[in-house]
Amino acid sequence: MATRSLHLVCTALLPCAPRRARNPGSPTKDVVQVFYQFRNDGKAGLGIPMPAGIVRVYQQDSRDGVQFVGEDRIDHTPKDETLSLKIGNAFDIVAERKQVTFEKIASNVYYVGSELLATFLIVTPQGPQAIAMDLRSIKRLGLTVIAVVAVLIAFYAGARWETWLYFLNGTAFGQRDPVLGHDIGFYVFTLPLLEQIHGLLYLVVLLMAATAVGAYLFGEELGLDATRGIYLSRRATRHLGILAGILLLVLAYGAWLQIPQLLNGVSGNMAGATYTDVHARIPALRILIGAALLSAALVVWQAFSSGRLSPTAISCFASAACSP
Repeated sequence: MATRSLHLVCTALLPCAPRRARNPGSPTKDVVQVFYQFRNDGKAGLGIPMPAGIVRVYQQDSRDGVQFVGEDRIDHTPKDETLSLKIGNAFDIVAERKQVTFEKIASNVYYVGSELLATFLIVTPQGPQAIAMDLRSIKRLGLTVIAVVAVLIAFYAGARWETWLYFLNGTAFGQRDPVLGHDIGFYVFTLPLLEQIHGLLYLVVLLMAATAVGAYLFGEELGLDATRGIYLSRRATRHLGILAGILLLVLAYGAWLQIPQLLNGVSGNMAGATYTDVHARIPALRILIGAALLSAALVVWQAFSSGRLSPTAISCFASAACSP
Protein backbone atom coordinates (compact mmCIF):
# COMPACT_ATOMS: atom_id res chain seq x y z
CA MET A 1 0.00 0.00 0.00
CA ALA A 2 1.55 3.32 -1.10
CA THR A 3 1.38 6.24 1.28
CA ARG A 4 1.11 9.68 -0.33
CA SER A 5 1.97 11.83 2.68
CA LEU A 6 2.23 10.57 6.24
CA HIS A 7 2.53 13.30 8.87
CA LEU A 8 4.61 11.98 11.76
CA VAL A 9 4.96 13.71 15.12
CA CYS A 10 8.18 12.84 16.95
CA THR A 11 7.99 13.20 20.74
CA ALA A 12 10.75 12.80 23.31
CA LEU A 13 9.23 11.64 26.61
CA LEU A 14 10.87 11.46 30.01
CA PRO A 15 9.13 8.82 32.15
CA CYS A 16 7.82 9.87 35.54
CA ALA A 17 10.10 8.05 37.95
CA PRO A 18 10.87 10.38 40.87
CA ARG A 19 13.33 9.47 43.55
CA ARG A 20 11.92 8.59 46.93
CA ALA A 21 14.80 9.74 49.09
CA ARG A 22 13.98 11.94 52.04
CA ASN A 23 16.89 14.25 51.34
CA PRO A 24 17.42 15.81 47.90
CA GLY A 25 20.54 14.55 46.25
CA SER A 26 22.62 15.09 43.16
CA PRO A 27 21.04 14.95 39.68
CA THR A 28 20.45 11.51 38.19
CA LYS A 29 20.39 10.66 34.51
CA ASP A 30 17.15 9.26 33.07
CA VAL A 31 16.35 7.57 29.80
CA VAL A 32 14.51 9.66 27.20
CA GLN A 33 12.01 7.64 25.17
CA VAL A 34 11.21 8.51 21.55
CA PHE A 35 7.67 8.11 20.16
CA TYR A 36 6.27 8.54 16.65
CA GLN A 37 2.59 9.41 16.34
CA PHE A 38 0.37 9.49 13.25
CA ARG A 39 -3.33 9.27 12.46
CA ASN A 40 -4.83 6.33 10.57
CA ASP A 41 -6.95 8.39 8.17
CA GLY A 42 -7.43 8.82 4.46
CA LYS A 43 -5.30 11.96 4.24
CA ALA A 44 -2.21 9.86 4.93
CA GLY A 45 -3.16 7.24 2.37
CA LEU A 46 -4.32 4.87 5.14
CA GLY A 47 -7.84 5.05 6.55
CA ILE A 48 -8.35 1.27 6.88
CA PRO A 49 -8.43 -1.02 9.93
CA MET A 50 -4.89 -2.08 10.85
CA PRO A 51 -4.39 -5.54 12.37
CA ALA A 52 -2.17 -6.12 15.37
CA GLY A 53 1.48 -6.66 14.60
CA ILE A 54 4.90 -5.09 14.43
CA VAL A 55 5.41 -1.71 12.74
CA ARG A 56 8.93 -0.92 11.60
CA VAL A 57 10.13 2.63 10.95
CA TYR A 58 12.76 3.43 8.33
CA GLN A 59 14.33 6.74 7.37
CA GLN A 60 16.00 7.89 4.18
CA ASP A 61 19.57 9.12 4.56
CA SER A 62 21.52 11.69 2.54
CA ARG A 63 22.73 9.01 0.11
CA ASP A 64 19.16 7.91 -0.73
CA GLY A 65 19.65 4.80 1.39
CA VAL A 66 17.20 3.45 3.97
CA GLN A 67 18.15 3.28 7.64
CA PHE A 68 16.24 1.28 10.23
CA VAL A 69 15.07 3.57 13.07
CA GLY A 70 13.04 1.30 15.34
CA GLU A 71 9.94 -0.83 15.72
CA ASP A 72 6.97 -1.31 18.02
CA ARG A 73 4.02 -3.66 18.36
CA ILE A 74 0.51 -2.27 17.93
CA ASP A 75 -2.93 -3.60 18.76
CA HIS A 76 -5.88 -3.79 16.38
CA THR A 77 -6.37 -0.16 15.30
CA PRO A 78 -9.62 1.00 13.65
CA LYS A 79 -9.93 3.78 11.11
CA ASP A 80 -9.32 7.42 12.16
CA GLU A 81 -7.49 6.43 15.33
CA THR A 82 -4.08 7.79 16.37
CA LEU A 83 -1.16 5.38 16.71
CA SER A 84 1.79 5.94 19.02
CA LEU A 85 4.94 3.96 18.28
CA LYS A 86 7.75 3.68 20.81
CA ILE A 87 10.81 3.18 18.64
CA GLY A 88 13.37 3.15 21.42
CA ASN A 89 15.46 5.44 23.59
CA ALA A 90 17.14 8.61 22.35
CA PHE A 91 20.92 8.43 22.00
CA ASP A 92 21.49 12.15 21.32
CA ILE A 93 19.42 13.59 24.19
CA VAL A 94 20.53 13.51 27.80
CA ALA A 95 18.08 14.28 30.61
CA GLU A 96 18.92 14.80 34.25
CA ARG A 97 16.43 14.95 37.09
CA LYS A 98 17.15 16.69 40.37
CA GLN A 99 14.97 16.17 43.45
CA VAL A 100 14.24 19.46 45.22
CA THR A 101 11.47 18.63 47.74
CA PHE A 102 10.20 15.69 49.78
CA GLU A 103 7.04 16.10 51.88
CA LYS A 104 4.90 13.60 53.77
CA ILE A 105 1.22 14.37 53.12
CA ALA A 106 -0.38 11.33 54.82
CA SER A 107 0.77 8.11 56.43
CA ASN A 108 1.35 6.49 53.06
CA VAL A 109 1.30 9.53 50.70
CA TYR A 110 4.43 11.50 49.88
CA TYR A 111 5.05 14.49 47.62
CA VAL A 112 8.32 14.42 45.71
CA GLY A 113 9.23 17.49 43.64
CA SER A 114 11.84 17.31 40.92
CA GLU A 115 13.22 19.65 38.29
CA LEU A 116 14.74 18.86 34.93
CA LEU A 117 18.14 20.10 33.86
CA ALA A 118 18.83 21.00 30.24
CA THR A 119 21.92 19.10 29.13
CA PHE A 120 24.10 20.05 26.17
CA LEU A 121 26.63 17.72 24.58
CA ILE A 122 29.99 19.20 23.54
CA VAL A 123 32.88 17.43 21.84
CA THR A 124 36.19 17.52 23.70
CA PRO A 125 39.52 15.72 23.16
CA GLN A 126 38.42 13.32 25.92
CA GLY A 127 35.15 12.58 24.10
CA PRO A 128 31.58 13.94 24.32
CA GLN A 129 30.89 15.72 27.59
CA ALA A 130 27.47 16.69 29.00
CA ILE A 131 26.91 20.14 30.54
CA ALA A 132 23.73 20.52 32.62
CA MET A 133 22.04 23.87 33.16
CA ASP A 134 18.94 24.82 35.11
CA LEU A 135 16.08 25.76 32.78
CA ARG A 136 15.16 28.69 34.99
CA SER A 137 18.70 30.03 34.69
CA ILE A 138 18.46 29.83 30.90
CA LYS A 139 15.18 31.75 30.97
CA ARG A 140 16.62 34.45 33.23
CA LEU A 141 19.71 34.74 31.04
CA GLY A 142 17.58 35.05 27.91
CA LEU A 143 15.36 37.74 29.43
CA THR A 144 18.42 39.67 30.60
CA VAL A 145 20.00 39.60 27.13
CA ILE A 146 16.71 40.71 25.53
CA ALA A 147 16.37 43.59 28.01
CA VAL A 148 19.93 44.78 27.37
CA VAL A 149 19.45 44.67 23.59
CA ALA A 150 16.13 46.53 23.88
CA VAL A 151 17.74 49.28 25.97
CA LEU A 152 20.62 49.65 23.48
CA ILE A 153 18.19 49.95 20.57
CA ALA A 154 16.18 52.51 22.54
CA PHE A 155 19.32 54.57 23.15
CA TYR A 156 20.19 54.36 19.45
CA ALA A 157 16.75 55.61 18.41
CA GLY A 158 16.57 58.23 21.15
CA ALA A 159 19.91 59.76 20.15
CA ARG A 160 18.36 60.71 16.79
CA TRP A 161 15.43 62.66 18.15
CA GLU A 162 16.06 65.50 15.67
CA THR A 163 15.01 63.22 12.82
CA TRP A 164 11.65 62.61 14.46
CA LEU A 165 11.15 66.34 15.09
CA TYR A 166 11.97 67.19 11.46
CA PHE A 167 9.42 64.65 10.27
CA LEU A 168 6.68 65.80 12.69
CA ASN A 169 7.19 69.48 11.79
CA GLY A 170 7.95 69.01 8.11
CA THR A 171 6.31 71.17 5.44
CA ALA A 172 6.12 71.17 1.67
CA PHE A 173 8.54 73.32 -0.37
CA GLY A 174 6.15 73.61 -3.31
CA GLN A 175 8.71 72.24 -5.79
CA ARG A 176 9.00 68.67 -7.07
CA ASP A 177 11.96 66.79 -8.46
CA PRO A 178 11.68 66.04 -12.20
CA VAL A 179 12.50 62.31 -11.91
CA LEU A 180 10.29 60.86 -9.15
CA GLY A 181 7.90 63.75 -8.59
CA HIS A 182 8.53 64.02 -4.85
CA ASP A 183 8.29 67.37 -3.12
CA ILE A 184 11.64 68.72 -1.94
CA GLY A 185 10.33 68.45 1.64
CA PHE A 186 10.31 64.66 1.24
CA TYR A 187 14.12 64.58 0.94
CA VAL A 188 14.60 67.02 3.85
CA PHE A 189 12.04 65.80 6.41
CA THR A 190 10.75 62.32 5.47
CA LEU A 191 13.63 60.42 3.85
CA PRO A 192 15.98 60.61 6.90
CA LEU A 193 13.26 59.07 9.10
CA LEU A 194 12.60 56.28 6.58
CA GLU A 195 16.33 55.51 6.51
CA GLN A 196 16.43 55.33 10.30
CA ILE A 197 13.41 52.99 10.39
CA HIS A 198 15.10 50.76 7.80
CA GLY A 199 18.23 50.49 9.94
CA LEU A 200 16.21 49.56 13.02
CA LEU A 201 14.16 46.97 11.12
CA TYR A 202 17.29 45.48 9.61
CA LEU A 203 18.97 45.15 13.02
CA VAL A 204 15.89 43.74 14.78
CA VAL A 205 15.20 41.11 12.10
CA LEU A 206 18.81 39.93 12.09
CA LEU A 207 18.78 39.65 15.88
CA MET A 208 15.51 37.69 15.72
CA ALA A 209 16.97 35.34 13.11
CA ALA A 210 20.19 34.79 15.07
CA THR A 211 18.23 34.13 18.28
CA ALA A 212 15.88 31.70 16.53
CA VAL A 213 18.73 29.77 14.91
CA GLY A 214 20.56 29.51 18.24
CA ALA A 215 17.43 28.36 20.06
CA TYR A 216 16.68 25.68 17.47
CA LEU A 217 20.29 24.51 17.54
CA PHE A 218 20.16 24.05 21.33
CA GLY A 219 16.73 22.42 21.02
CA GLU A 220 18.10 20.01 18.37
CA GLU A 221 15.43 21.09 15.88
CA LEU A 222 18.16 22.38 13.56
CA GLY A 223 21.47 20.75 12.93
CA LEU A 224 23.76 18.75 10.69
CA ASP A 225 23.50 14.98 10.61
CA ALA A 226 25.88 12.54 8.93
CA THR A 227 23.02 10.65 7.27
CA ARG A 228 20.33 13.32 6.80
CA GLY A 229 22.53 16.34 6.12
CA ILE A 230 21.00 19.65 7.24
CA TYR A 231 17.71 18.94 9.00
CA LEU A 232 15.00 21.22 10.40
CA SER A 233 11.85 20.43 12.28
CA ARG A 234 8.52 21.60 10.84
CA ARG A 235 8.20 24.28 13.51
CA ALA A 236 11.72 25.57 12.83
CA THR A 237 11.10 25.52 9.08
CA ARG A 238 7.96 27.62 9.37
CA HIS A 239 9.49 30.06 11.85
CA LEU A 240 12.69 30.57 9.87
CA GLY A 241 10.66 30.78 6.66
CA ILE A 242 8.63 33.65 8.09
CA LEU A 243 11.81 35.41 9.26
CA ALA A 244 13.38 34.92 5.82
CA GLY A 245 10.28 36.43 4.21
CA ILE A 246 10.39 39.42 6.57
CA LEU A 247 14.10 39.89 5.88
CA LEU A 248 13.45 39.91 2.14
CA LEU A 249 10.74 42.54 2.67
CA VAL A 250 13.23 44.68 4.60
CA LEU A 251 15.73 44.27 1.76
CA ALA A 252 13.04 45.34 -0.72
CA TYR A 253 12.33 48.36 1.47
CA GLY A 254 16.02 49.22 1.48
CA ALA A 255 16.19 48.95 -2.32
CA TRP A 256 13.17 51.28 -2.58
CA LEU A 257 14.97 53.82 -0.38
CA GLN A 258 18.04 53.72 -2.62
CA ILE A 259 16.01 55.21 -5.50
CA PRO A 260 15.43 58.66 -3.90
CA GLN A 261 18.92 58.46 -2.37
CA LEU A 262 20.36 58.50 -5.90
CA LEU A 263 18.70 61.86 -6.50
CA ASN A 264 20.06 63.25 -3.24
CA GLY A 265 23.58 61.85 -3.44
CA VAL A 266 26.90 62.91 -4.92
CA SER A 267 28.65 60.96 -7.69
CA GLY A 268 32.17 62.25 -8.38
CA ASN A 269 31.98 65.94 -9.07
CA MET A 270 28.25 65.86 -9.80
CA ALA A 271 25.40 66.21 -7.29
CA GLY A 272 22.10 64.45 -7.92
CA ALA A 273 21.13 61.69 -10.31
CA THR A 274 23.27 61.05 -13.37
CA TYR A 275 22.18 59.63 -16.71
CA THR A 276 23.29 56.17 -15.58
CA ASP A 277 21.29 56.49 -12.37
CA VAL A 278 18.06 57.44 -14.17
CA HIS A 279 18.24 54.98 -17.06
CA ALA A 280 20.06 52.00 -15.50
CA ARG A 281 20.28 51.98 -11.73
CA ILE A 282 16.72 53.07 -10.93
CA PRO A 283 15.15 50.44 -13.28
CA ALA A 284 17.50 47.79 -11.85
CA LEU A 285 16.47 48.71 -8.29
CA ARG A 286 12.80 48.43 -9.25
CA ILE A 287 13.42 44.99 -10.69
CA LEU A 288 15.25 44.05 -7.47
CA ILE A 289 12.26 45.22 -5.42
CA GLY A 290 9.89 43.04 -7.42
CA ALA A 291 12.21 40.03 -7.16
CA ALA A 292 12.54 40.47 -3.40
CA LEU A 293 8.76 40.70 -2.93
CA LEU A 294 8.19 37.61 -5.07
CA SER A 295 10.93 35.70 -3.24
CA ALA A 296 9.42 36.62 0.15
CA ALA A 297 6.04 35.21 -0.91
CA LEU A 298 7.60 32.04 -2.34
CA VAL A 299 9.74 31.43 0.76
CA VAL A 300 6.78 31.65 3.15
CA TRP A 301 4.57 29.56 0.86
CA GLN A 302 7.17 26.80 0.50
CA ALA A 303 7.92 26.75 4.24
CA PHE A 304 4.24 26.09 5.02
CA SER A 305 3.36 23.88 2.03
CA SER A 306 6.35 21.55 1.61
CA GLY A 307 7.83 21.90 5.11
CA ARG A 308 11.30 22.88 3.89
CA LEU A 309 13.19 26.06 3.07
CA SER A 310 14.15 26.87 -0.49
CA PRO A 311 17.69 27.94 -1.41
CA THR A 312 16.30 31.47 -1.68
CA ALA A 313 15.49 31.48 2.03
CA ILE A 314 18.99 30.33 2.92
CA SER A 315 20.79 32.69 0.52
CA CYS A 316 18.79 35.74 1.66
CA PHE A 317 20.55 35.65 5.04
CA ALA A 318 23.93 35.70 3.30
CA SER A 319 22.86 38.50 0.95
CA ALA A 320 21.54 40.48 3.92
CA ALA A 321 24.90 40.31 5.63
CA CYS A 322 26.61 41.65 2.48
CA SER A 323 24.09 44.39 1.68
CA PRO A 324 24.84 47.99 2.74
